[in-house]
Amino acid sequence: MSSARCARASSRRAIRAFGPEWALAGLAIGGETMAFDATPPNVILITASSEAGSCPILHTWDARAATWIRHGKVLHQAQTRVREASETVQFGGLVHRFRIAEEELERATIRQVSLRLELNDGRTLTLQPEPQSAGQAAQQAADLVAELYANDEIEITFALPADLDAAQVIRSSFTVSGHYDRYAALLVSAAMARVRAGGN
Repeated sequence: MSSARCARASSRRAIRAFGPEWALAGLAIGGETMAFDATPPNVILITASSEAGSCPILHTWDARAATWIRHGKVLHQAQTRVREASETVQFGGLVHRFRIAEEELERATIRQVSLRLELNDGRTLTLQPEPQSAGQAAQQAADLVAELYANDEIEITFALPADLDAAQVIRSSFTVSGHYDRYAALLVSAAMARVRAGGN
């Protein structure tokens, strides 16, 4: 085959692309930002998740019915650590036993909890939770009540003064501080850490 024929055949097989060129400088996923440097990582893990609302669920103990009562979500707006927040839920009368459950594919970080009782004589009492174990006592000292993963739960009970009459309490206000992270965001954060460390 002549050189001219070879050139024509080669030109027919050539693939040409026209249009703008995109250069990916970084990603923002699940509240985390990954900036790419001049050396691209070998592997980039991207996990997509639904933005449907989710967060820990609060329950209270009904001593008369001997059952837990579900009161719905808490810390709903506190997705990711940068949005950590506090929320107060009020109940009529004396309520001093609570349960926080994580029912979604998330990690809930509970920083602090407290209970404020308003009495019928105008006084107020602010109570701290009873540690359920030595480990939990150490966590509370470090301003961390618990980290809850999917299907985890924690019971929180407040010690009452020995001379307190339940009939004196007109309102109980439970305050919880913390945040939650979806598993997808945690996976992205772990991938970013590996990329920064130079791993795969």
